[in-house]
Amino acid sequence: IFFAQLSPLFMASLQHTLQQADISYDAKLLIELSSLIEELNISPDDFVNEWQSYSMNNDSNKNVDVSSINPDSFPLFSKQLRVSKTVKMGKKSRARSQKTPIAAAAAGFMHNAQTIGALMDNISTPIAAHSNKHRPKRRQAASTTKVHHVQSRMMQSSNTSQRGDDQDEVAAWLNMSTPCKSVPSSSHSIESPIPYATTNDACTSQQQQQQQTPSTQNHHNRNHNHTQQQSQQQSIPSHMMQSPAPMSGYKSRKNKGATVCALNADRIAIGHRCARVQVRRIAYPNDTAGATAAPSRFMYEDVHHKQDAIKRRLRHIGLRLMREIIAMDKQEAATSTTSTMDVEDEKDEDEHAASDNNNGKKGSTPTITNEASNDVESFYSSVQEPSQCARYYLGRIMNDGDNAGSDKITAGNMVLEGDPFVSFGSRVRLDVTGVNEVALFPGQMVAVKGLNSSGKEIFAEKIYTEAYCRDRIHADNGNTNAAVTAAEDDDDGTLRVMMACGPFTAKNSVDFEASPLYDFGKQVTRHEPNVVILTGPFTDSDNELLKKNQVSVTFEDVFEHLLRSLVQMIASHCDEIVVIPSTKDLHHFSAFPQEAYTTTTHARFGQNVRFLSNPTQFRINNVSFGISSADFLFDCCRMGFMRNLSDRLLSMMAHCINQQSFYPLQPSTPSLRMDHDKYERSFMSHKLDLFLMPSTLKQFAKIYAHTDTVCVNPSFLTKLNSGGTYAMLYVQQSNDYSIQDYSKLIRVDVLKI
Repeated sequence: IFFAQLSPLFMASLQHTLQQADISYDAKLLIELSSLIEELNISPDDFVNEWQSYSMNNDSNKNVDVSSINPDSFPLFSKQLRVSKTVKMGKKSRARSQKTPIAAAAAGFMHNAQTIGALMDNISTPIAAHSNKHRPKRRQAASTTKVHHVQSRMMQSSNTSQRGDDQDEVAAWLNMSTPCKSVPSSSHSIESPIPYATTNDACTSQQQQQQQTPSTQNHHNRNHNHTQQQSQQQSIPSHMMQSPAPMSGYKSRKNKGATVCALNADRIAIGHRCARVQVRRIAYPNDTAGATAAPSRFMYEDVHHKQDAIKRRLRHIGLRLMREIIAMDKQEAATSTTSTMDVEDEKDEDEHAASDNNNGKKGSTPTITNEASNDVESFYSSVQEPSQCARYYLGRIMNDGDNAGSDKITAGNMVLEGDPFVSFGSRVRLDVTGVNEVALFPGQMVAVKGLNSSGKEIFAEKIYTEAYCRDRIHADNGNTNAAVTAAEDDDDGTLRVMMACGPFTAKNSVDFEASPLYDFGKQVTRHEPNVVILTGPFTDSDNELLKKNQVSVTFEDVFEHLLRSLVQMIASHCDEIVVIPSTKDLHHFSAFPQEAYTTTTHARFGQNVRFLSNPTQFRINNVSFGISSADFLFDCCRMGFMRNLSDRLLSMMAHCINQQSFYPLQPSTPSLRMDHDKYERSFMSHKLDLFLMPSTLKQFAKIYAHTDTVCVNPSFLTKLNSGGTYAMLYVQQSNDYSIQDYSKLIRVDVLKI
């Protein structure tokens, strides 16, 4: 009786959670889903994470669509969910007095127009054609009668203020079309779109989707789901992906030059072109200008060197996090002291704190003095040491490996691998149910404050991840003067930068003429930027002609043909051209981090062409840039664990800034071969003003407030055989070397080619 009374409220809450994750479901399964969640005593967020892990990572479930829960896939998933680590941990860790998910949803949930509409869909969705084979046709007529009955009943019960909204909801609901899943419509036949997991997805603008008729959109989604079920790639929720597009010719593309996203467009006007431009590479302190001490093949990787590199990095991040924790504790102590204590109480508390410090760290949270602020071993506790009070633990977030074939971390398989200094690399369970906002991924180096009463499981109270660089690199203008003042550069103009990311030709072509790269060159000649940035691949490993060896020249010749043709076209219209490789280049060594392109004909490209490594850090005047062509965003979205985040895309890119690494995922995906002999070259050595990383996920340009860094995903110039996007960057006062924050002086426009 209790479940029957509260299930409508909880079902609406569950529908809202599934909608946020962009997961569709069969209406007839909604009650079964609610019943399963209530039986297992898990939250809707945990259910969504388990479903994504089940459908995206298991080798035996390659045909399961992550964006749809249907009667064919649900029975097997429910069996696996009952024995999953999330359910076992939830039964063990949750208190008996804790409210069930249904009770919690009933206590704080209120209906709105969106949830009411979802319930209406559940009540009155027409029966699919494939399920009408054994039912008489009068069933549809009865359903129509029921629709009119529900409409009249809702109109009678609604008040005056909501009557207009209800009428709109009912009208939209009655106009809804439910296509047959078994018989495709011949009048709207389109080519099957490419699955989301493909690295170079075809993309159309949002305006094209809005112009489609409802039946065309439904047929498009039906074909997309069918293709995803046949795909062997792992998928990502579609609300974080770019819109799929059917295979079409590049010349027939629409919305040429349309703005996909922008930043500070209403605040910064485009001024005249900057007159002085200097591009300087920023080397990591331990970098040796690209030379290795002992050259060796990548396949003979030194395991001990890999362990030492991770160990040194963990100590570095742990030290940064320790200083952050100490600063936060001092700030909180000062705030509470000012508001609650007088001078006499402060003296008593200082004496008590001093006595606690003399007694060591037993029985209390450790307090670190300034003299011991660099001692990591004395601050963090061992993950295997039982304690009845909160402690700080340092380690890496890892997957316990119990789920065969699954790399994604969930609330049930998450462990903390302790640091090698205090915990000697031991692993314990990590319970994050007490943390509100969670954004974690495998290999992430964190500091955890929590309770470890048994020495086998840590109940986290807070997770510290912000170990970002806080200082900009010291820069000058390269002249005898120490800096250029703002008064001298009032008329210096706006620094203009254009960036395009490969592949640069269609999937079935390697020609420069009539390619997206050719059209990008025309845009360069039109806007005349100061700097043009190009990131590979030039010889894309997914190109059909190159894969089948249907070209009569070498891969190196293809690379030089494309680049030389573009340089000859734009050399007189820009000051500098920066070229960065990609791990998908066939003509270049693909282990990450990568050296710059190596070719014997560098002189042919001209003096203004600079070849840099991947990833790379450089300065244009006083503005620091960081660029990586490795798609960390896609890999993090596929393997990470996120909950209650306001901006998932920005939070994933912020992982790189907080970890001071261009690719902090460990272990890396099989498609990205990590070279740990050069692991330090993937680190960030200073605070960035602009961080650019092309990805399969949606294009965006946002500001990470903690470091005032402008984060940009310009995406790719070509999507299979269709056009993609490129980025236009405008920076004001780039020659003023006294400026420390450029977040309000940078304008970003991501445009369609």
